[in-house]
Amino acid sequence: MEINVPISCICLFLLINKDMRLYEFSNPLKVYVARVRLANGQTVVATEQTTSLAYARAIFTQIYGDKNVLLIQEHAKGITEIEETEKVVSPQDQQVKAMAQQAKQMNQQAKMMKAKQSVSKAKMNLQNASQPLKV
Repeated sequence: MEINVPISCICLFLLINKDMRLYEFSNPLKVYVARVRLANGQTVVATEQTTSLAYARAIFTQIYGDKNVLLIQEHAKGITEIEETEKVVSPQDQQVKAMAQQAKQMNQQAKMMKAKQSVSKAKMNLQNASQPLKV
């Protein structure tokens, strides 16, 4: 009896990593969800598939930095059903928010300038009042 095995199957068999452990096949990857802070201050939801929470934490801290990882949870339903609670902000909304913040800063600077002017005016009045009267 002769068995014909395609060469591609033989090559595939030779390429299989023989050092893999049984748990690598029996334990499926879990999905971990993290709330992370970006460099611009925004918080977003990031996902990663790995075997344990420790590995997920290591991955997220490597990517985003230790202080920027706010929360990590295992997501039981899978990667397709992750709900993002953050509203996606459009560039126009970001621009409006930035302009409103600039306007607020300008108003604050105007108030500070008026306060400085009033202080300098009060100092001038005080100096004029402390000078002797000229008759």
